[in-house]
Amino acid sequence: MRTCPLQLDLWEALERWPRELPLAAVVGGDVASGWSMLGVASRFTGDPAEALSSPLPPSDLPASTPRVGGWIGALSYEHGWNVATGAAGHHFGTRPLIAPRRSPLPDACFARVEAALLLDHAQGTWSELGDLRLAERLATPVARPFTRGEFRSQTGKAAYLDAVGRTLEYIRAGDIYQANIAHELRATFEGDPLGWFIARGRVARPRHGAFLAAPGFTLASLSPELFLEHDPSTRTLATRPMKGTRAGAGAHASLDESIKDRAELAMIVDLLRNDLGRTCDLGSVRVDEARTIEEHGSGAAAIVQATARISGRRRQDRSLLEAVNACFPCGSVTGAPKARAMQVIEELETTPRGFYCGSMGFIGDDGTMRLNVAIRTATFTQGIISYSVGAGIVADSDPDTEWEETLVKARAAG
Repeated sequence: MRTCPLQLDLWEALERWPRELPLAAVVGGDVASGWSMLGVASRFTGDPAEALSSPLPPSDLPASTPRVGGWIGALSYEHGWNVATGAAGHHFGTRPLIAPRRSPLPDACFARVEAALLLDHAQGTWSELGDLRLAERLATPVARPFTRGEFRSQTGKAAYLDAVGRTLEYIRAGDIYQANIAHELRATFEGDPLGWFIARGRVARPRHGAFLAAPGFTLASLSPELFLEHDPSTRTLATRPMKGTRAGAGAHASLDESIKDRAELAMIVDLLRNDLGRTCDLGSVRVDEARTIEEHGSGAAAIVQATARISGRRRQDRSLLEAVNACFPCGSVTGAPKARAMQVIEELETTPRGFYCGSMGFIGDDGTMRLNVAIRTATFTQGIISYSVGAGIVADSDPDTEWEETLVKARAAG
């Protein structure tokens, strides 16, 4: 790792990324993100165990930024479920008793990254990993034109309201406490997905964004939400679930005073405390922040969201693979109890989630890990952009209000 004299911000660097280099990136929109990595994908694997099962070397340095290469990739929401037998292949998380619909895309895709540029957001400085002399190749901006058609819900408002109503019936019957119900937006797309990611990223300022140009498809995530991070110097695992969304930068008071949104987040905090506890030292799991109101995005895409932080100390006899397995998929995009909520989701949603509500991020060879919750995430395939949105349904949810919340979340897509 060596410092380099780049005088570019994150989005300017992405604008200059050479077309011939397949990009695998983890990006942050502000200082709170810590760091961003723009990496060159040298090869791909569909087996996340290859990335997550590496021995964890001891480290006495805090993970302010990655120091070595690793993997940047994505896990789909449905990863590890076998439709024919119900068996779990590379089993992740809680598998419901019914098999999900299958996306035509892979269940997982990870890119090996050994050459990359890293931006320390706090210091505003760049470093380079590997010997490709990437900084010297960012000489001029690259034109990345694109056009997008009008987004249309594959479910439609009436069917979505019906799904929310049926979810409320399950809640009133005591079957579940909460379920996150989503619908898929699709539009035609021509041009460069990286152009879309840069344009929308400048507005959305994703704290946990990611981009992966994979064989046959591209993923671009504008996620503000952290699924799981790991600091190898302290073995700390942390998650920051989000529940409760309002449009506009001045909507703090409305969200802060909402009893419904407070209850929604409290349920998920409890669920994630339990998930983390499965691979953390006894007594180490704690709620560091019970509820914080944060601003994300700017202009028409500006929203406020309620966030909590839960952390624990990974047991020395537990791997990152086991830690991710214990928490995947994130409870904020399923509901509670998790397994039954996932069954309700499978029953009521009309399309497979694919990489939406899965996870994207970085797993370093030194044990540094940062994975997002893949919300505000677009999938580009064969002239189509897919961008799903959802809302958490609890006992006092109003179906029309939940529909409107999903449209607020869709603003990040433009």
